[in-house]
Amino acid sequence: MGAKLSPPAEIVKRFDARPEKQTHAIGGVARFECGINGARDTRLLWEKVERNTNLNGERFKKFSGILQIADLQESDSGPYRCLQLSKATNLKMSSEAELTVEGAMKRKAPEIIAGPANTTINTSLKKTAILECLAEGNPKPHITWHRRVLYYP
Repeated sequence: MGAKLSPPAEIVKRFDARPEKQTHAIGGVARFECGINGARDTRLLWEKVERNTNLNGERFKKFSGILQIADLQESDSGPYRCLQLSKATNLKMSSEAELTVEGAMKRKAPEIIAGPANTTINTSLKKTAILECLAEGNPKPHITWHRRVLYYP
């Protein structure tokens, strides 16, 4: 009889970046990070654990394993979970973090929460490149980008 090979089993990857507990003032910004390196055919999704909350509003931004919530409200308080959905196994792995939103935001100097790294981004023409800069403070900081062009003689 001939031997039949089964398809290779997918190795279950563990979260290498997990969301962490946070406390912010009303009107502030929360930023959760979640990631799994080396996982193929995997999607990362976010959900609020306690309530059926729509995380698709204008205040909620999701990209590359990051959940960013702007203009925080007390109702945003609660546990958030990052879900890994694997196409091969439909396996869900989750990591949770508690968000606490309290009181009115007092005057606060601007602070860069997630800034641009000194890095090179390679992309093709007419493709999108994402540069991230997130700051909070009261009054709300205004972020501007400038392109530095180097001229070589």
